[in-house]
Amino acid sequence: MLNKLQYFAGITKSIAASIGLFNLLLCSKQKSYGAVMIKNNIAVMKKKFVLGLLTMALIGGVTLSVNAQEKKKTEVGKALDHTGKAISKGAKSVGNKTAEVAVKGSSKVADKTWKGKMAPDGSDVYINGKNEKYYVNAKGAKIWLKASQIKDRPAPKN
Repeated sequence: MLNKLQYFAGITKSIAASIGLFNLLLCSKQKSYGAVMIKNNIAVMKKKFVLGLLTMALIGGVTLSVNAQEKKKTEVGKALDHTGKAISKGAKSVGNKTAEVAVKGSSKVADKTWKGKMAPDGSDVYINGKNEKYYVNAKGAKIWLKASQIKDRPAPKN
């Protein structure tokens, strides 16, 4: 399916080719008889001017017809777009939460949780077998920590 610009370019090329052929036919009918040639040149120039105006009118009409073929969004179409975006947003958040829970569960089983310490976002800090510290972010990715990023967890208020 052609977009508007390709469609317009194709029409313009075909019009230009037909104008060139028409001009070639006009120029070949010129006679070289002095004053008669001048009159023919003026007539040819007038024909070219009129033909140019007609071509511009045709191009303008084609442009308007191409713009008229665009689909307008209806209320139902807007509602469907809104619903589709809401569904994809919900699916993405469910997927992120599932990944986060899965990674945190495997981290609690396989690695140690560092008691009394927390990550920059307030979540638990885990230590793997190579003594590397990390936490699990909201998307379920392991974020590796430097020693300066680990904070003391405040004591619970009773």
